[in-house]
Amino acid sequence: MLIAAGAWVLRASVFFRVDGVLGWPVDYDEGVYVAASALTWRGVLPYRDFVFVHPPGVPLLLGLFTAWPLPPSQMLAGIRIAMTLVGALNVLLLGLLVRRHAGIVGAVIAAVLYASYPEAVYAERGAFLEPLLNLACLAFVASWTADRPRLRLAALAGGWMLIIKSWGVLWLVGAIAGARSRSDALRLLGLSAAVAAVVLLPFLFLGGLIDQALLFHLGRPPDGTPDRWPRLLVMFFESNRVTAAVTLAGLLGLLVHRQRPIARMAALVLGLVIAAFLASSAWWSQYDAHLALAQALVAGIGCGLLWERTQLRSVYAVAVALLLAIPGTRAVIGRRHDRDPAQSIRAAAVREAPPAPTACAFEAFDLLLGDRLPSGPVDPYGQMLLDATRDGARYPSATEAFQSEASQRTLRTQLAGCGLVVVGWRGDWQMNVRTRSEFDGNFSLVRDSVFLRK
Repeated sequence: MLIAAGAWVLRASVFFRVDGVLGWPVDYDEGVYVAASALTWRGVLPYRDFVFVHPPGVPLLLGLFTAWPLPPSQMLAGIRIAMTLVGALNVLLLGLLVRRHAGIVGAVIAAVLYASYPEAVYAERGAFLEPLLNLACLAFVASWTADRPRLRLAALAGGWMLIIKSWGVLWLVGAIAGARSRSDALRLLGLSAAVAAVVLLPFLFLGGLIDQALLFHLGRPPDGTPDRWPRLLVMFFESNRVTAAVTLAGLLGLLVHRQRPIARMAALVLGLVIAAFLASSAWWSQYDAHLALAQALVAGIGCGLLWERTQLRSVYAVAVALLLAIPGTRAVIGRRHDRDPAQSIRAAAVREAPPAPTACAFEAFDLLLGDRLPSGPVDPYGQMLLDATRDGARYPSATEAFQSEASQRTLRTQLAGCGLVVVGWRGDWQMNVRTRSEFDGNFSLVRDSVFLRK
């Protein structure tokens, strides 16, 4: 509980600055998820009314904040605070889970590694998929690996893993591989799929779910960090060398105790997550917030089991384990002053602009910070890449895809119906020459990337 409390302080401390909860830079994905949730709970549905390239779990869950008649900026602020609490809960559940299987030393190792993992800290300050996905995964593993497995609870959590993000299937595969019996594994798989189906079926009838949330990811062009070797450097060496080293020691412990179902499951899940990250055509460092969970689980269980074999007093190992938090904590503290003044400038411009019946933005958070919901595309990036690749075309990069005419057709129609548009650097990147020329002919700059129709 003390480590979890420290994890919350590490996550939430940047919100106590003068510029408040929204002073920490807002990410593109945060704007997409919050806007998608707010629109969904107002009857504007994903897959039918706007493109959304993920399962519907997070828009549904964020409805705890977005379903109310609050200004969009307050929705985003409330969700950010809630995510810091989710992060602290993840640390607590992880520690309790590992203590059950590997003792107090393993529990402390797992908790401090996850609590101070930089990418996990950053993700659990915002409206991202990973905090909620990690929470569902922890509930799933805790229920499934109990002395008397709680099958229904495990299936409920397993279904929600799939509804939040497709990576949840990796944990289901790990659970099946480590199951005590084949019949238990089949029941778990069937019930988890049933839970997911109950939520997904209504969206399937809307059309577009399979195309947007599944097929899109199989055909999208490379983006982020496209080369595999730089990905590995970021994943294991840039700010997470200590975690990587302890994870290797944990893998040794799992090898020694490979007869235990939890050992087989943890090792397989880690391997599957790494393989999925390397196989993906697009990758960003924030994905490591999910890798953090797999690494911390392996490190905690493996090292804890190794320590139990020594039959030495745990108090000394716990003291040393707490020191593992230092490298990650220093990296996080080093970024405590991060801010993006341009975001607040654009938000003020949106608020001060004359009323427009429809508002569009290439980054939805620009409208949310200005207390407006998007009337046009919610995720222009995903929508345009989906349009570019819908007919089977393939591109060497996202930049090349955005230059194609196929990526621009829907966007031009949407821009034609917008009275206010926030462009920003993404708009400059995503509009090709023809679209930009038409846009400049129809819109005039008001202030800092905010345009009004002439």
